[in-house]
Parts: sequence; C-alpha cells; structure tokens
Amino acid sequence: MAQLHGGIIDYARRLKAEGLKSKYLGQNFVFDERLAERITDDVVSTCMQCGTKSDRITNCLEATCNMLLVQCEACATTYADCCSPSCREIHQLPVEVQRAWRKGRSTRSTKTKAINDPEGLRKRIREEEELLALNGTLHPELTKLISKHQYGREISRPHQLARQAGCLSDTMPIYHSLGKIPHKRHTIFKNGKDRYFYEQLFGTIGFDGMSTLSYHTHRPTMVKALGKPKDLTPKIAVEKNMRSLRLHGFKTKPEKDHLAARKAILVNSDCAIVLAAPQAKSVDYFYKNADCDEMIFVHKGSGTLRTFLGNIDFKYGDYLMIPRGMMHDGVQDGDNRLFIVESHRPMYTPKRYRNWFGQLLEHSPFCERDIRRPKKLETHDEKGSFTIKVKKQNMLHELVYATHPFDVVGWDGYNYPYAFSIHDFEPITGRVHQPPPVHQTFETDAFVVCSFCPRLYDYHPQAIPAPYNHSNIDSDEVLYYVDGDFMSRNDIGPGHISLHPAGIPHGPHPGAMERSIGKKETNELAVMVDTFKPLMVTEEALKLDDGKYWKSWVE
Repeated sequence: MAQLHGGIIDYARRLKAEGLKSKYLGQNFVFDERLAERITDDVVSTCMQCGTKSDRITNCLEATCNMLLVQCEACATTYADCCSPSCREIHQLPVEVQRAWRKGRSTRSTKTKAINDPEGLRKRIREEEELLALNGTLHPELTKLISKHQYGREISRPHQLARQAGCLSDTMPIYHSLGKIPHKRHTIFKNGKDRYFYEQLFGTIGFDGMSTLSYHTHRPTMVKALGKPKDLTPKIAVEKNMRSLRLHGFKTKPEKDHLAARKAILVNSDCAIVLAAPQAKSVDYFYKNADCDEMIFVHKGSGTLRTFLGNIDFKYGDYLMIPRGMMHDGVQDGDNRLFIVESHRPMYTPKRYRNWFGQLLEHSPFCERDIRRPKKLETHDEKGSFTIKVKKQNMLHELVYATHPFDVVGWDGYNYPYAFSIHDFEPITGRVHQPPPVHQTFETDAFVVCSFCPRLYDYHPQAIPAPYNHSNIDSDEVLYYVDGDFMSRNDIGPGHISLHPAGIPHGPHPGAMERSIGKKETNELAVMVDTFKPLMVTEEALKLDDGKYWKSWVE
C-alpha cells in the first residue's frame, strides 16, 4: 500500500475542496484510535458476525482478545461490543472478576490482527450460543472467581448475560418447605415399613426453571375417567381497537361457580385480562391452569386459597400469584370481586429490584418479608373419584382421578403460590412527577403490572403532580381502579377499568392537572397492566362499556 501525500485526511479534504472524484470508496482504515476515516458514503464491507452491510470497525472489548473486526450496530448490542459470546461473558463480569480472569494471560495490543475468517467466526458464534443454552455458561471455571468477588461492587451487566454466567435467577427465589421430606432427593421415602411415598417434580421451563419436589401418599398419575372438553375461547367483538374504553367492572354478573364467573374482557396472544365475581363457598372439583401463570387481585372478599402445596389466607388488596399447573380449589368465600391476569409468560418480580443472586435490593418497593407463602398443608389419604378441571389451549378438560389430589405429605423448593398485599407496596416518589415504571410490581417479557398506591406528591415547589400527556406507541394501557380518588381522571369509581390503546396519546382529564397543583398527597389505589401487543376487546367487555369515554377529553 502506498503512502498518500499528506495522509488520508488531507486526501479527503482535497477531494471536497477541488471537486475531484475519489479513487477510494467507503472508509479507509487508519492505525490509531479512530480506526477508520470516511472518504465516501459507500458501504463496501459486511458485518463479520451477521453478514449485513456495515463498515463499522471496532476492537473486541474483551481485553485478552481485542480482535479487530467489522461489526454492525445490531451485533454490537447483541454481543456487547465483543467478537463472540465467550468474550462477551468475560467482558460483562465485574471489574474485579475480569482482573482475576486476566491474571497470567497476555493482553493483545490495539494493533492486533483482524479476524480473517468471518464464516468461521459465525460458525463459532452459533456453536457457543448452543452451548450457552445447554449449560448457562461458556466458562464454568468462573464460578469460583465470581463467588470470591461476590462482595465487590454492584454488577451492572445485562440480566441475560448474568444468567448465562450462572449467577442470576429469573425471579425472586425463596426456598420454602412444608411437611415431611427425605434427607436426600430421589431416594426411598416410606411411611412405615411397607408404604412408599411418591415423588413428583413440579417445575417450569423444562428442567431449567423454578421447581418443587413434592411427596405424595398415592401415585399422582391415576386417571380413571375423562369428561367432555369445553371450549373457553373468548368471543372477540373488536379485533383491532383504536378507541379508549371505560368498563364498569362491577357490572360483571356474579356466578356461583368460580370458573363460570370468569369473564375475559381484553385478550391477546400473551395474556387475558379477566373479571370474576364468584359466589360459591366451595365446589366439588379442583382446578389447574396448565397454560398460564395467574395473578388474581382481590378487590372484595376474603378467604383461603387451598392448593396441593398448602393454603394461603387472602383478603382485600392481595395479589395471589399462582404458577401454571398449580392445583387448587378456586378463589372463593361467597362474595368476591376479582381482577385476574392469565399470562402465557412467567410472571416475575422486576429484575432491576434484584441483585445477581435474586435477592430484592434495598431500593425495592417491597421485600421478601412482604411475601406470604403457603402455611397449612392438607394431606388427604383418600381413594374414590376426584374431578380435576384443567385449562389448556383455551379448552377446559375434565379428568377423574382415583385418589384425592391433596395427598402431599411434604415438599420443598421454589415453585409455589404466594400472596403479596398491595398495601405493602412502598411507593417511590421524587421532586417531580415519576414515570409509571417506579410503580412496577411484576413483569414478563410481554407486559408489566404496576401498583398505584397512596403516596406523597412531588415536592418541587413548581411540580405538577398529575401525569403528563404521553403516547402509548408500543403498549396498550389498562388501569383497574380499586379505591380512592384517582387524581388524573374525572368520574372514575371503584371497579372501573380504562383501556388506552397504543398509537394515540392520553393524559389527565380536563381540570385534573390544574386540581393537582399544590396538593400534597393522593389516596388512589389502582392496578395497571401495560401490554406490548394490542389487546382485543371481547363481547363480555362491550357489555360493560359506557360508550363515551373516548371523547371525555373534549373541553
């Protein structure tokens, strides 16, 4: 390569000044921190990781690698500015762990050789991603280093990468145990000399997620009869909605049976938002949702949720979190009003409130003390005919078992139902209005749940406590109004539900902003669900619609 008189920068400057045609296209590589100087707007190279057109030149940020490569912006995000998943995993460790890792290893200079086999690199990336999916880490030897430095500074790497390094749970793990269990799992456990207890793994995400080991008096597999399935698919009235709605939830018709009482009002492929007003104190069957985690918010009523892993008392203001596949006898005590979210995605506590071990951090608006776990374990040693209704793929299947499903003598693990009261949520406030994510209580990768609770208003002398107008460009917002005076709305009462669809702005009702100025606190109580896919409106929802909410902002 011949040296250019005056250098590449002077060459580009002369082209522009003299109107000359460039003999170079795109960027020219330079041996300094700039890495490249642009001569023309042409892009003549491709990303070495994905093959798309790109001329972004960079060095792998993992110091012991520092390989030179062409990397597009998308791959820079995916691989954290590294050349491969294995380098990414090292680079995103805490600084202390990286230093320990580099000890005794040579670090390449910035003038390192470039990757000369993009196809080989892409193959290696595919192989490493497959290994990550199987093992959770490409560097199992890191475990000791991470443990040694676990009391170092807070880890700020992305959640997914932390999990790949084998040191972050998907949720808030709290080990719990009830009843009698053997000293070692998967070993003989008997009741006396002749009778075995039967072990069952109750788990999620294959064998990789949260799980519990339960021990049953009888085999939990003895199905003796099948009933006729019933189709529960909601009837859609508006598939593509662009109208703000206000639904009067308390107009939902009460039903004796707790499953018949469930009325799906807003649905998409990720979740269903359901209202229910069950009246029966008990039913003659058991129920499990095999498709969805369930979040049941208790607006009215109190009682006991009975499950095969124990019982949880509930009352007004409780969130009942029921993992998919959890067998129970329904949420009922004779007079309930329930707001339910059925989620096809696992429901977790917000990851930003947890450390890399899964423990809730000091700035979290609630902590493990607020979580109420199952207490009393019912053990029924009974044979006969016991009906279990199982919801799967929007069908309600009926199975008759030969033994009582609540025959567990003991269990331990992490996968079980729990309760959390909205009254135990501690609001986060600030000098000026805080955005909705500070109220976040649960999350999935498809929607979030927030709790709006009584709190002090913003304390900047010029603060406007009411929320600012905002556009839901990529999420539908559902608000379930529980109690108090919701400060941003006019004419809202308990049990009302508002839907603000994605794509158009919404904000305080006329006069709400002005009323909020100078106020010191709010006593509102509400549950919000923001979905990342549009919600379809069911026929049940239209029965509750006031038909005029969409024009309530006109002055």
